[in-house]
Amino acid sequence: MVVLLETYPLMKLTAITILLLVALSALRAQPVITAANFSPIPGDRTISMPCDTTGITDGGGGANRIWDFSMLHVQPFPDTVFYSDCVDTHFCSFFPECNLVKYYFRPPPHDPRYEYYSSTSDSLVQLGTATPDFAGAAFPWTCPIQEMHYPFGFGTSFTNSIYETIFDTTTEYDTFNCDGYGKLILPGGIYDSTLRLHICSVYYDTEVSMQWPYLKSITKIDSFAWLTPGVHHPLLGLIFAKTVNAMGTFTNKRVTINNCYSVASIFDFYKPIEVKISPNPSSGKFRVDFSLLRPSYVDIVIVDVLGAPVGRWQSHEALEGSQEILFDILSIPPGMYFVEVRCAGQSIVKKIEID
Repeated sequence: MVVLLETYPLMKLTAITILLLVALSALRAQPVITAANFSPIPGDRTISMPCDTTGITDGGGGANRIWDFSMLHVQPFPDTVFYSDCVDTHFCSFFPECNLVKYYFRPPPHDPRYEYYSSTSDSLVQLGTATPDFAGAAFPWTCPIQEMHYPFGFGTSFTNSIYETIFDTTTEYDTFNCDGYGKLILPGGIYDSTLRLHICSVYYDTEVSMQWPYLKSITKIDSFAWLTPGVHHPLLGLIFAKTVNAMGTFTNKRVTINNCYSVASIFDFYKPIEVKISPNPSSGKFRVDFSLLRPSYVDIVIVDVLGAPVGRWQSHEALEGSQEILFDILSIPPGMYFVEVRCAGQSIVKKIEID
């Protein structure tokens, strides 16, 4: 009896300790997203790699989930985004509250695009956009878009509404719901402390613009983003879109894995590309070497002294890093030629002699 009386309090204390440890472990498993551990900062760069969407679902929400996307197959043609200070662009005067600019690099024939933000300790708000190659046009929103509201964790939700008139009238409703937490498994790594953010957006085009009947439509988008503290961009994005208009019903699905990096400044992103040709003079074959700081389309043309093309390496999507391209020039007559390398918004011309 004495043994039981002495053991019972010890057992009770042990049980309470175990319950506390389990509870604390569960709390640690639920990350909290704040501006300090998630909002982008100048110098951030993100490369979004599109993936094959076959058989991919959102995986469901809830507590202590395991989202296994290890089977994702990455496709070519990545999108590159980087962030800078507002003073690095030409449209700051249109956005006096801006302290962060998001720049989309999109290879030709697409135009690049800027998005202007106000980034504070409790929100990330898009103030408007600008398209440098579209007559230098800037579009400040009359009702800014709140993309994030901090802090948030599992079970947090908030809403946002937008009313805009540019070419037509659009009303947008966004509902943000942080509906899950747990482990995310990607082809390139495993992330134990992730939150899933479910964003439901509804767009109503209430006017017909320029006699385009398909602009008068209703679009519903369910977006899912997996976030983790310390990475300033979703690790994974999944979008389901459905549009209904006079032309019919259209659905779309997109999956992207996002790789995040840091660069010293916006200008590092556009350092001149150094191109080397060897051997020079050359006969039979020569090699073109250069390095890309970001994914880009690459086009290489050989022209004679009159500017007439005599050889071409067709446009190709290349990832960042060192590039080596071999040319067979047996069919080109001896003489002086020029090699033009077009990539990353630049055109570099080098002279070559063919024996």
